[in-house]
Amino acid sequence: MATSEYADKASEQLRKLSEKVAKGQAELETASAADEEALKQKVASAKESAKTSTAELKASAAQQQDEVAQWWAGVQSDWKDHVSKVHENVEKKKASQDAKVLERLAERAEKNAADAVDFAYAAYEEALYEVLSAIQVRSEADAAAGDAQ
Repeated sequence: MATSEYADKASEQLRKLSEKVAKGQAELETASAADEEALKQKVASAKESAKTSTAELKASAAQQQDEVAQWWAGVQSDWKDHVSKVHENVEKKKASQDAKVLERLAERAEKNAADAVDFAYAAYEEALYEVLSAIQVRSEADAAAGDAQ
């Protein structure tokens, strides 16, 4: 794949990511004003979307054989396990309906949400670095191929 083709593909992926972030921001802006049922629907939809994205990402990473892909698959698996445990704990705690327990649960959920955003930010920074590095290496490979001819 030529450098410009890869750069175009990576740019498209980042554009899609940007669109998802904008959509997420819009969801957050309307979430606090939503009634209980609408909020439940938003949460269920976000949960399903996250599950789908995680599964797609895991399947994609599983196809890769290099060391970075294996590491990333491990990170994804660990994150999926963490999120699953958090969701299980939330569901268990919700059943108790104790105000103090719900307050602690809300604080923990808010902390987990902040951590997830931080993780996404770090993942984006790493992705940008990897994309730019790949473009640089492809450019060098193209130049070396041109010199060899």
